[in-house]
Amino acid sequence: MNSIAAAFGRAILGVGVYAAFLFIPAGTIEWPLGWVLVAILAYAALGEVVLLAISNRALLEERARPLTDPAYAAWDRRLTVVAGGLFLSVLVVAGLDHRFGWTPPLPPWLSIAGVAIALTGNSLFLWSMASNRTFFRGVRIDRDRHEVARSGPYLVIRHPGYLGAIAAQLGQPLAAGTLAALIPALAAAAIMVRRTALEDRFLTDGLAGYAHFAEQTRFRLVPLLW
Repeated sequence: MNSIAAAFGRAILGVGVYAAFLFIPAGTIEWPLGWVLVAILAYAALGEVVLLAISNRALLEERARPLTDPAYAAWDRRLTVVAGGLFLSVLVVAGLDHRFGWTPPLPPWLSIAGVAIALTGNSLFLWSMASNRTFFRGVRIDRDRHEVARSGPYLVIRHPGYLGAIAAQLGQPLAAGTLAALIPALAAAAIMVRRTALEDRFLTDGLAGYAHFAEQTRFRLVPLLW
């Protein structure tokens, strides 16, 4: 229970930090779409803890491992730092755009679409986690318990978690009503696409059965396309 409480504490603290990165640049907390974005981030953060507390406590503890841990591939640690910075930039730019009006207000239907895209992306990310018992935070191989995931969304594409994260990343600026924040979001999405290619090579070289899985599951990121 202590690990679950600690995980909830980290998730709540993380959401609070995200809110600070969003509302301090905005100069106000009276921003309904900003709170919508915080709710989306809370769904992802708290949803992960609830899911793993119920289904995979070992992974819950594993995902507490810091991303700076040398057990993760060095290239992945570098990409993670860049991607994390870009994610925080999305929040800062969204807040500044709300404050200074850099881009025109979005029509309500587009913000609603952004909410739907972000929630769908986060749900796909959580489904991928539930289907992969070794869904580590970073790229590494655990020789004792690592296995190739072959169920759920992994029946269709090799990296459904990344597809979900990319969808969430691109939907969140629209949910907050800002076009300016799409710029760092697109850069973060590009980092994730690059990460899938590097992870494919890493797992093909080091994880038994992954090469066969890649042959069977031909699409890396986009079903029926790529």
